[in-house]
Amino acid sequence: MIISFFPALPVIFGAVSWVPFAERYLYLSVHVGAVCLAAICQAKFHDLSFSAVKIRNAVFAFIIAISALTTLNREFVWKDSRTLWSDTLKKNPCSSMVLFKYGQAFGKDTGFRAWKRAIALSGDFKYMDLTCLGIAEYEARAHHYEKAGEFIEKALKTRKTYKNLCRAAEIIQSFEIPDYEQKQLWIKKAIRYYSTAYKRKKNAFILFETAKLMKQAGMDSGAVAVLKKLITEYPDSKYAVYAARLLERRGKSVSPG
Repeated sequence: MIISFFPALPVIFGAVSWVPFAERYLYLSVHVGAVCLAAICQAKFHDLSFSAVKIRNAVFAFIIAISALTTLNREFVWKDSRTLWSDTLKKNPCSSMVLFKYGQAFGKDTGFRAWKRAIALSGDFKYMDLTCLGIAEYEARAHHYEKAGEFIEKALKTRKTYKNLCRAAEIIQSFEIPDYEQKQLWIKKAIRYYSTAYKRKKNAFILFETAKLMKQAGMDSGAVAVLKKLITEYPDSKYAVYAARLLERRGKSVSPG
């Protein structure tokens, strides 16, 4: 078993070894262990002739060699996420889920093309929301803000989770829009996303980010109210300290704790 598994050792400590299904490294050598156990049992309970022992050992050597060579071959596929998902995509070219993982592994232009193809192949798959958000981030970096907004809405329509709402707001915050009025509209949309996220999971971070966006949108009184709420409800949070500093600068002294 050790001999047949040995070729996998060069990559056993790689990043891909610690993801789900990493036990795949053992699959090719487990049967060798079973054969060896059978050999032990046979030697214990049956007397074999010299020629039979030679044949048995030759068969065992052949099985171990095949297993070792096969494991060595797979080592080049399993060495990292890119080679793993490239190989998987060759075998499953029409799987939206595989295309999403392939896109994650490569990122940038390759990832964008893979995600677009994943959506084209299926309008509903396990990672539809994450795929749309990934495309939205790409479009935002390319300054295609309307397209980014469309994919954000599509992602949230698929699955409006706390994480997705926060990520959607963060993508909008990255928009570099020179037009003041357009910028304000997007900021208000991000505030709505954070407000919905807060309903799902109340925490100081959301309140602090909401207050910052309100200030950018010119909603000063609303920002002050949110900061005061943050300090009152989460006095031990680091964000309460930040909020108190912001209020002090505005002459609204409220101390956390």
